Amino acid sequence: MIDYRLVLVTYLHDVGKVLLRNGESPKCQIEGYAHDRLTCDFLQDYLGNEYVDIFKSGKWKRGDFASATERTESEEGKNPSLTPLLGPICDEESCNTWYSVLPISMKAAPETYFAKNFEEARTQINYKGIAEKLRNLAKKASMIKDPECLLETYDYIYKSSTLFVPAAVYKAIPNTSLYGHSRLSAALVSCEKLRLLLIDIKGLQKFITNVKGEAQSSKRFRGRSLFLQLIQMALVDVLARFGPPQRNFQPINISIKGDSMQIVKDVLERFYNDIAREIESESSFRKIHEIFISVLDTAEGLPHQEAMNFLRQQLARGRVIIEYQNARDLIGDRLKDLLVSVINELTSANQNDIKRLISNARLLMDSIAVVAKRGS
Repeated sequence: MIDYRLVLVTYLHDVGKVLLRNGESPKCQIEGYAHDRLTCDFLQDYLGNEYVDIFKSGKWKRGDFASATERTESEEGKNPSLTPLLGPICDEESCNTWYSVLPISMKAAPETYFAKNFEEARTQINYKGIAEKLRNLAKKASMIKDPECLLETYDYIYKSSTLFVPAAVYKAIPNTSLYGHSRLSAALVSCEKLRLLLIDIKGLQKFITNVKGEAQSSKRFRGRSLFLQLIQMALVDVLARFGPPQRNFQPINISIKGDSMQIVKDVLERFYNDIAREIESESSFRKIHEIFISVLDTAEGLPHQEAMNFLRQQLARGRVIIEYQNARDLIGDRLKDLLVSVINELTSANQNDIKRLISNARLLMDSIAVVAKRGS
């Protein structure tokens, strides 16, 4: 099981850097750097002794050290309080793309957070505002006692406060945000095994570059790139919500977006190879997939009782198509039995379970469709 208290302490292990750059002095008496002592003070003020003890134990350092391997050293010793955030794919010699160190506010104009040159970005460094926002939100969050809820809350707090704060500045290239470093540290500390998932989207280049007309083409390029990022994030959210429960997937554990094929393998687990063998071609499963998804999409938008009635009426057609495709040897017996069991589960569900089962069934159908496509 995930130790959410340890994950949260790891997430906040560098909060003292913000406070130190704001000119605050530590009170906590522990060995370590000044920002470590300020982190200890912050945990004491807003989370209490239990979290302070975890911080003092040093267990969080495993995630911190692993995440810090992304850091690139620099011989120059810059002033952390006066250095903005360098673009994430930049080094200081190749580009002049910097971001002001500011908290995120919905009231601010969008251009506030646009990239700037170094001299312009360094004129907008507001650690006082960031520290105030952190403390105000932490004070409100202090009433939350459940560690998992606290972790989700601090994910928002940290993103809105430290997204543009450099994680490391002194003798390091400041191109990693404190939010990014801390989030990855928290994900790594709770993992016994790690897996790198690579993205592989067919037709990606064609989708991005197929922009007709020159007017506003750059905006369309950026819009399509953002769309692809959102698709990846949505895919990861599906994995976190519907992955095998024994794996304890949580959004905080997923910091590297994944390849759809690998995620399908994870979701289907040991059935993956069997299913791949039981589909004659992509077209063999396409009709079944279209009917199921159409019915499930409609049912998902209905009230619970109406969804149940709708599924009982409409899935009868799906059962006929499954039997027909099996009789023609286009899908195997085991896949037919699996699909029929899904129909039986959906048509016999109670109101409390129906929406969860619809979501699970949709994920299964989409996963099998990916297997069918890859096998064709």
